[in-house]
Amino acid sequence: MRALPYRSFSDGFVMVVRLWPARITRLISTPTMLTRDIKPVKVSYILAEKALNVSHFVGGLGRCWNLGSRSIMREMKKPESICVFGDSTAWGAWDFEKGGWVSRLWMDVGMRDPDYVEIYNLSISGGTTETILSRFASEARIRKADALLFQTGGNDSSYENSPENYLVPLEQFEKNIEDIISRAKGIAERTAFIGFKNCDESRTTPVSWCNFFYTNENIQRYNLVMKTVCERNDVPFLDVYGILEPSDLMDGLHPNESGHQKIFLEAKSFLTKLGWI
Repeated sequence: MRALPYRSFSDGFVMVVRLWPARITRLISTPTMLTRDIKPVKVSYILAEKALNVSHFVGGLGRCWNLGSRSIMREMKKPESICVFGDSTAWGAWDFEKGGWVSRLWMDVGMRDPDYVEIYNLSISGGTTETILSRFASEARIRKADALLFQTGGNDSSYENSPENYLVPLEQFEKNIEDIISRAKGIAERTAFIGFKNCDESRTTPVSWCNFFYTNENIQRYNLVMKTVCERNDVPFLDVYGILEPSDLMDGLHPNESGHQKIFLEAKSFLTKLGWI
């Protein structure tokens, strides 16, 4: 058991303890000792406060103790590590100032103390729901992630040469999102999705570096499917479609510095409301 020093207040004291996966048979709280047998479970943070109107202290760890009119579970909501999986936009193209919206997010939480959260950007250029499915489980487990964030769909919705040749057909895309959510729930306690942003079709039909076509109509269709699947599975979804101007796009598809800043601010607000950061 690892204990962090408590701070005294006029109405009592606060002590934070951390219990690692093991059979813990005694919980010591200074200045009062509490002994309680518990099962081998992983408990993140327990916040105990004395000298309040404690009306309930039963049931074992993981249950919220009713301390007067307040429920003390705040310390258990915040993850220690967040893994982000996505395509070139999440990877950071083309933010030459700070490396993309995920990097900006890490810089923001990296300067916090004591609210620091590990953020791993595991996105790859050209990524789709297919490539995410093939790799995210092992990459998340090795980093012991307890929160998974996905931004994908743009490449899935693109087509080569003709509209009948989508990189990932819409029906398969829906199935892939379902599979990602199902597998993610077996890895981490928290899962969320961020949709794909709009593009500048004057420069993306096709894009300048290959014969792939990106249209706002298709992006919206795929975004809607993602949103619907997330709602069906009670998974938070952030829609960022329409927040970018053509001037926020480096090449019509990828955000520049101002574009990534806009996505970062939306993502930061979203994750703050979820209690992730």
